[in-house]
Amino acid sequence: MHDVTPVQHLLVLEVESGPNAATRFELMPGVSTIGRRPDNTMVIHDPWASGRHGQVEISTGAATYTDLGSRHGSSIERGGTVRPVHGPIDLKDGDVIILGRTRMRAHVVDAWWRFERSTDISPPPLLTSIVSSDYQSVESLERLITESDDRLAVVFALGEELASASCRSRVVDLAARAIFDAMDVVDRVTAVWMDPELAGLDDERVERRTRSAAGTQDAPPVTGDPSLPLVLRAVTSRQSMLVVADDDARTGEPTASVCVPLIVDDTTLGALQVDAMQPTARLDTSDVELLAVLAHSIAGAVDRIGRAANLRQLFESFVEASTLAIEQRDPATAGHSHRVARYAVELLDVVDRTTSGPWADASFTSEERRAFRYAALLHDFGKIAVREPVLTKPRRLYAHRADVLAERAERSRAMYRAERWEALCTSTTSGDTPASVRADIAAWDATIDVGLALIARMDRAGRLDAADVAALDAFVADPRHPLPLLTPADAEALRVTRGTLTPSEWEEMRSHVEHTASFLERIEWGPALRDVPRIAASHHERLDGSGYPHGLDEDALDVRDRILMIADMYDAMTASDRPYRDAVPVTRAIATLRADASAGRLDDALVELFVQHVVPVIGPGASSFADEDDVPVTAGHQQIDSADLTALLDNG
Repeated sequence: MHDVTPVQHLLVLEVESGPNAATRFELMPGVSTIGRRPDNTMVIHDPWASGRHGQVEISTGAATYTDLGSRHGSSIERGGTVRPVHGPIDLKDGDVIILGRTRMRAHVVDAWWRFERSTDISPPPLLTSIVSSDYQSVESLERLITESDDRLAVVFALGEELASASCRSRVVDLAARAIFDAMDVVDRVTAVWMDPELAGLDDERVERRTRSAAGTQDAPPVTGDPSLPLVLRAVTSRQSMLVVADDDARTGEPTASVCVPLIVDDTTLGALQVDAMQPTARLDTSDVELLAVLAHSIAGAVDRIGRAANLRQLFESFVEASTLAIEQRDPATAGHSHRVARYAVELLDVVDRTTSGPWADASFTSEERRAFRYAALLHDFGKIAVREPVLTKPRRLYAHRADVLAERAERSRAMYRAERWEALCTSTTSGDTPASVRADIAAWDATIDVGLALIARMDRAGRLDAADVAALDAFVADPRHPLPLLTPADAEALRVTRGTLTPSEWEEMRSHVEHTASFLERIEWGPALRDVPRIAASHHERLDGSGYPHGLDEDALDVRDRILMIADMYDAMTASDRPYRDAVPVTRAIATLRADASAGRLDDALVELFVQHVVPVIGPGASSFADEDDVPVTAGHQQIDSADLTALLDNG
């Protein structure tokens, strides 16, 4: 048997006007403060009120109000007469406390309360009893089975429905519908969630979601909020609470309430409260047991949703961090991954909306769309395995090789000069004179200068022709060289006619696709995202089988693979952030996409959707339209040479 502690006075302050109008403050014995500061018992947002304006003290037999030296003072209105407060004043039922622009009417209620714990937790007003029970959903379920097959059906039906809920709001909707179905006297269902950053509930920060019963006949209006003190008792005691009002309960106040904590894995997530509002409605312990069982399912669903959200955020963070890692390795292509993802996802949405053409029946779930976005962002992830000198190579010669070549050229000048003067001094034949030696040295210096200028131009040039290569070969083969000027590797690099990579470097760069697949396949993506590695590794494949790394043809490439090909190619051509080449004009890039589609390398229908619906919306990669006010989607520019395009794409 619990001790019964009499409490002769409760006080409810109902705000009638001011910034906090319609707010109710429920006070129990002790001292409560009023003011603008957030640490007050009653926080009001009236700018005319002081930080700590006044206090209410409730003790056995009396409730008094005292002004705490506020700037504008306090007044009490009683019986139509207003008088200032100069000291403690006893409060009567119906008194109005006036502070600043705020009027609060006092309701003094006599009641008897039964507590299992200390009375520092304020229960709601106008109620005569609280019955609590341990949170034992398993035992409750056993009793429920023996009492009502109908209620048991509600429990199982709700469990099935909650399995597909993806947000807390949906959980509350489903729970409310089930409770209204099983408990016809209930008029209101409210879920109150704990703030994870706080040790307990905070009335300013809790999240409330309330659902009212639909179709209730002759029910009084449902007003006000559920009682926070009752919720606080439920979550702090971890017990289910049953509250029953007396016969004098006012209209609009609950005649009965049940509040059960939402607990999972020893963590309290919040509470579920149901209220009966009709004058004759009552709730009993069997209702408490039913709600305890439902709360178990609700808490499990909310916990699952939270864990899923955390897992999704983890994936989002991983993808963003991985994309950042890729782009920091090659600042010249920074932004490429995000732009490709934007182009690709936009085209996927266009395909999802289209109602005609070969892709009219294509549709994508939210999870398929998310998997595709991840794949687009991570399509170049394998570049982390490519050597940085290759990945960031802006010219045909590495910078250190260009410096070595310059030094060798100077040594060649000096050695030729020394050899010619030595030959003049030791020669026994006629013909050489100091003048002729000087002329030969000058001629060789000029040849060196011309050769170095040729090499510098070939090092930087975007494209070389046969004449450039022939001139280089003639210079390197000149018999006057006292020592080889170029190594075989340097000569191979300078002879690259398109791009900057040698065949071996080109193969290393191409290997990033296989590395992408290999790395991403090691991640446990789960069923919903299992296609991420395959899609990410498809962006260099082509429908005619000419792509790499696997030479897949159109039968092996689905619509998402085809979209990613187009997005990657377009950005590689139009991006303006490359220091070693200019962006391809939009019209020429469009012509190239269409040419590849005509040749069977890209999907013709998807290219047209991209040109018509994506390019005008997003524009070229990392650049504006320059002098073009609009992108002419029927552009007639000549497309890029296929060999040039290959070098362009492989160099990023």
